[in-house]
Amino acid sequence: MRPSLGFLALLVAVACWQGKEVVAPVGPPPTSGGGTGTGGGGTGGGGTGGTGTTSDTTVGMLTFTPSTTLFNENSYGVWGFDSTDVWAVGNNGRVMHYDGLAWTVLTSGTTSNLTDAWGTSSSDLFVVGAAGTILHFDGTTWTRMTSPTTRTLYSVWGFASTDVWAVGESGTVIHYDGSEWTSVPYSRTEHLFSVWGISPNDVWVVGSESTIVRWNGTGWTVTYGPISSGPSFKGIDGLAADRVFVVGWNGSVMYWNGASWRQMASVGDAVTLEKVEVLAVNDAYATGGGASMYHFNGLHWTAVPNSSGRGWYGIWAASPTDIWVAGGTRMVHGAP
Repeated sequence: MRPSLGFLALLVAVACWQGKEVVAPVGPPPTSGGGTGTGGGGTGGGGTGGTGTTSDTTVGMLTFTPSTTLFNENSYGVWGFDSTDVWAVGNNGRVMHYDGLAWTVLTSGTTSNLTDAWGTSSSDLFVVGAAGTILHFDGTTWTRMTSPTTRTLYSVWGFASTDVWAVGESGTVIHYDGSEWTSVPYSRTEHLFSVWGISPNDVWVVGSESTIVRWNGTGWTVTYGPISSGPSFKGIDGLAADRVFVVGWNGSVMYWNGASWRQMASVGDAVTLEKVEVLAVNDAYATGGGASMYHFNGLHWTAVPNSSGRGWYGIWAASPTDIWVAGGTRMVHGAP
């Protein structure tokens, strides 16, 4: 039975916002048709799904405006805690902070390229980057943490200051327990580009060769791939264990419905999608490095107007109507 608009609105109203809207599952995935990927360590082989949805309404895209501040270095990762406390990181150790009025460049103490940021508060911020770089900010001082790897780390995500994950090149997976970072056994060597999780015992990682793996608290399960000639998957985000989006090379968009992966219609073979921010089943944004940014309204993926030709990378939402994107040498803000 299709949920009513009133029921969907109620689900949204009672959802808890923690950087994004977490909604209860309300029906089939936002695709129609298409085959399913093979789970349990087999090679994924899902067919191409349509762009239909069972959502009762579509969501219009925001208007995105570049900040007036021009930085000397490209920014790649962005994270925040509210509309007046947003952080971005980039090349040559560049760290920027937005206080609701203006962006300020801070001194991080490193010249390593920085790729991603995550934290529990502005006094508990983790940043990762090239050559195994891991930085921590306590609200006053940046500290370079002892890293168990010298490989580039592409993504960081956590559940608490004592439960943080980072992934990177050549199958690198590391974890922080509040005392030290340690390597997590991972048997393959594909590059791992993004980590995201639902709970400490349900962590997802995507990477090259169309790899999607899932941590259950004790070990890894391959839910899609690896496919040697398959596109790299670069970004992952979701709402629940049966509401997960993955994006990557060749405009690839995958959707996990709790049982199998479905391949949504590509946004374009020439597009490399970097990150995805899922706000609701009918409201998601995907960034395209060196290309456009795209919005999913529950029916279609559509290029954001005037977004072509800019490098779009990290994305973070304070709310569905307050989004920041790392857009090359400028930060870009999305609002109604």
